[in-house]
Amino acid sequence: MAFAIMGGRHRDVGFGSETLTFGPNVSVRRELVQPELRATFEQFDRRAAEVSDQSTDYETHVIELAVWLHAELVRIHPFEDGNGRTSRLIANHILVRHGLLPIALEAVKQEYTDALNLYFREKDMRPLTDLYIGLYPLPTRT
Repeated sequence: MAFAIMGGRHRDVGFGSETLTFGPNVSVRRELVQPELRATFEQFDRRAAEVSDQSTDYETHVIELAVWLHAELVRIHPFEDGNGRTSRLIANHILVRHGLLPIALEAVKQEYTDALNLYFREKDMRPLTDLYIGLYPLPTRT
């Protein structure tokens, strides 16, 4: 029954673990979850407004935006459990909302984990973005 009580509630002062460990990484402290989420979604909104469907690299820009938000949500780790699944779902939601297909990562789980951990260590988004782009059937524009 504990999952029903915690469902949909992010870590905050007085609720949830102070920090969470996932792989070699540690989440932001629980009192920083709400301000970090707010700042991340504000930055997402600014970046999303800049994506134009007239761009020659529209699909790539949308994928980069979705991957960035996914990685930032995992870094923050707002929930006690389900952060990876939730952030991948949000990334796919962004893709679909922008007219693209969702991307499944199950077949390349270790490569995905390695690329995500590299982002956490070095803020290098390229391997994670390249992984997503490599799994996406980008059309050739002429």
